[in-house]
Amino acid sequence: MLPFLMESRKKLCKCRSHCLTYNPVAKKYEGEGYQISKTLWRWHQEDDRLATTILTVEEQFASQVLADVPSLSQGQHILSDVEGNTMSTKIPSEPSDSQADQLYSIQQEVIKCSLYITPPHSLIFVNKPSLSGPYQHPSFEGLNQPNSGLHALQKQSRTNASFLQNEFHLCELLHTIEMLSPNLSTLKLENRICEELAAINLFKENEWACQ
Repeated sequence: MLPFLMESRKKLCKCRSHCLTYNPVAKKYEGEGYQISKTLWRWHQEDDRLATTILTVEEQFASQVLADVPSLSQGQHILSDVEGNTMSTKIPSEPSDSQADQLYSIQQEVIKCSLYITPPHSLIFVNKPSLSGPYQHPSFEGLNQPNSGLHALQKQSRTNASFLQNEFHLCELLHTIEMLSPNLSTLKLENRICEELAAINLFKENEWACQ
């Protein structure tokens, strides 16, 4: 095929989802982009639009949640002690300057994980679902322990590879968040990651039930 025909089928992509890199110091996306096929370019643009939509919905949801809790002042967080009694504690409402860029980078990674497309084939479990009883969801504390327990997936399976990579990456992000000083932004992002991990378990439950 003639070179000029090949070039005519390519398009410069400067999408934030795949082709540019976020610079936390300059607080902007940088890069020259990549020449990719027009079909792939359209997919990248759709990923950008979807990421923007998700971020907007998250911000609206967070605002609504805060508005629905008038009994708590800004920066106050509900906890439970070991005996189950409800108590509140004061936390900063905003992250420090040193945390802000790190939180933004983590948020972008979470968005990428949320755009993950489930594998085209059935997941392959270590244990046989039909012989192992109904699916049992992990506790809240167990969400940060990827691919463990009765419902673990076979690590050697190529079918499971991308699914496991996504789960492990989310758990890494969760561990990173837990190491930071708590504030409303870290708590919001921690809850968002837990929601993604819970969604992963719901998908695994469906796969388990179908096998």
